[in-house]
Amino acid sequence: MYTGTCIHVSRFCSYCKLLLNMEINIFLKASVLFLSLLRQCVVLGNNPLGEEWMLRHWHDLPWYCPGRCNSTGTGDLNKYSEELCCNCKSKSAFDFDNNPCEANISSLGEIVDGGCKGNTVLEHTVPKLYKFPDNACAFPGITKIVLSGNLILDIPNLACLSNLTYLNLSRNKITTLRQASLVNNTNLRIVDLSSNSITHIETGVLESLSFLTMNLRNNSISTLDVTDLMISRSFCQIDISYNRVESIVNSNNWTVDNKNNYGTGFYNGTYNQMKYLPDWNKIGVPNLTSLNAMIYRGYDIRHNPIYCDCNLAQPLVFFRPILVIIDRDFFYVRCNGPKALTGQKLRSFLEGNRITQLVCNYTGVALCPSQCTCVKEPRYSKRNVFQVILVTIITCNNSSLYRLPHILPESDEIEFCFNGSGIKELTNEHYLARVTVLKLVSMPRFDKMALENLKSLKELSLPLQAQLNGIPKKLSFLHPCVFLQEDNFVMNCTCSLKWMIEWLSLVVSSECQRNFEFKCLTKNNTEPARTYLQNIDCNVHTSDSIYLTLTSMCLALLVLLLFLTAAWKRKCEIRLLIRETKLGKLLRSRVTLDQDRVVFISFDGSNHCIHSFIFEKLEPFLVTNGFHVFIPPRDLAVGSVRSEEAAWQISVSRYYITFLSLGYLDEDVFETRSEWRCIWNGYLSDNRKELLVLNYDLLKPSDVPCSKMRAVLRAGNVVDFDAGENTILSKIVKLFHTS
Repeated sequence: MYTGTCIHVSRFCSYCKLLLNMEINIFLKASVLFLSLLRQCVVLGNNPLGEEWMLRHWHDLPWYCPGRCNSTGTGDLNKYSEELCCNCKSKSAFDFDNNPCEANISSLGEIVDGGCKGNTVLEHTVPKLYKFPDNACAFPGITKIVLSGNLILDIPNLACLSNLTYLNLSRNKITTLRQASLVNNTNLRIVDLSSNSITHIETGVLESLSFLTMNLRNNSISTLDVTDLMISRSFCQIDISYNRVESIVNSNNWTVDNKNNYGTGFYNGTYNQMKYLPDWNKIGVPNLTSLNAMIYRGYDIRHNPIYCDCNLAQPLVFFRPILVIIDRDFFYVRCNGPKALTGQKLRSFLEGNRITQLVCNYTGVALCPSQCTCVKEPRYSKRNVFQVILVTIITCNNSSLYRLPHILPESDEIEFCFNGSGIKELTNEHYLARVTVLKLVSMPRFDKMALENLKSLKELSLPLQAQLNGIPKKLSFLHPCVFLQEDNFVMNCTCSLKWMIEWLSLVVSSECQRNFEFKCLTKNNTEPARTYLQNIDCNVHTSDSIYLTLTSMCLALLVLLLFLTAAWKRKCEIRLLIRETKLGKLLRSRVTLDQDRVVFISFDGSNHCIHSFIFEKLEPFLVTNGFHVFIPPRDLAVGSVRSEEAAWQISVSRYYITFLSLGYLDEDVFETRSEWRCIWNGYLSDNRKELLVLNYDLLKPSDVPCSKMRAVLRAGNVVDFDAGENTILSKIVKLFHTS
């Protein structure tokens, strides 16, 4: 700060004479010095205009902070208040000049030389400007520019205006804020670009500029880089309200510098489109300690459509220590959805255990099994109170689910509650290592790999009826407490469960939360399993052995009977399978064929689509590959008995293609049914013959009345017609050429 007595009049006159002989740039610097000296001399009572304020990133012009910003207290908070006040209200020496030179703009859009050599203000609104004046560099004395309400599309490089302190280009048509425009204007204090059409801010622009106040209100910005929010110097305010900001990105992998004092500043991000808080770790803030360098910053994101679901939990818990001790208006952000939580304050979810209300509901989407509900719920981590874990809870009541789903919503832990679902086998799935709870209606079979991955299981619950058979020994790798989370485990204790005696010794009374225990069911009551199993008599008597032997024989006969019954029902499929074995080839003698390269095509002639495909696509393809084609509707002699002629041709043909459609095996269509019987008999009688069924109407075995056709659909060469022309033709080449 300059001190001393006022300048004498004679000294002042000589100083002015010196100024008249200087170049423009020297004149400007000297005028700044003069105004600062003059300012120190103008005192009204005890209220000076201000004290010199040393801005940390300013290089040229001195700035002055009004006296009312002086803090009378001590401590960091008062320093913060004083710095923020001075940043927002400080003025340059030019601001004390009550008669600055006013420059004009001609009808051609250029600045008119009005003899301005000192402090110059450029202001223009009518007529509308379509671009920034090209000759601005000819007026280095410009300190203030007001060109609001025009049609300017871009900001040029204004490095030549080194003393520019105020720039107002609001209500224009600017679409992009570029680094090259204002990066060299080190004295720029206020920039107003509100109500433009800005959609993009180049990464790092706000970090590189020297503003104190940046107004970007009412534009169309949708994405911000973290470096434009966490700028590494003090500022007054960045106003980006009434935009379309949806997300914060980290394009250059920025991380907070804990050694840097980022200083003061306030960010106004109200009335945007942010649905979720950013993941602080991804934008360079790995922990709360990292925010110490920015403790004097304020960020207001009220009036954004924040959606309060599980994605909000971790970002919110990250700020828990701050929200508990600091109470500011801009912390009171409210939920904009879902409906049940609309209007509630975000900080209220940190009270008690309300964080579990922030759920993501996946019920009804592809990631959730049908007839089930899928909810992802956040819970506080037991290891780190500032961290949450996301638990997906899948509940299936009376659903037809018979196995674990292949895909699920991503989460840290998974809980399955199958009430009424018959999960018969627990197969290995990629997420099993994250399964912590299994509530089943019966004890399933366990795939070997599934057992190896169930290391995180904390609870396996079964209803009383399913507990009676006890626990398979293969589950002995689990701790006994896993089965004692909801009630006692009551079972029929037999000699096969004696292995549990040593296993139950792992249970310490303090380990299981509710002191439940394993019980053996007796005639009158229940008894602790450890005691009962130790006293059980497992010596097998002779009568018992005979009984077991007879029982085993009866079971074996029953199994054999069931096998023979199933084999009879599937006799056609078995004949097809035997035909392809070496034994089948030895049992059937090779028949000499009269027409070794003939393909017999059988189809429903009333289906015009099949008819067109055969004559336009299939027959030309077969002929090109060296085959002869026999098509009954075309090649049978007129007046002949079709069934007899077709039967003979089928017997001498080597290859068969059958188009299976809804009308092919219709009882009213005698011709195709007759052809199919001959094709089936010919195919089974000679191992050299090949049969390909093209499933035109995509029929299932249950849709077909003929048992032989059902057998082919299950065990034969079948191609669905919707597989495409290339797949069908390649299958024909592969089957017929390799035979």
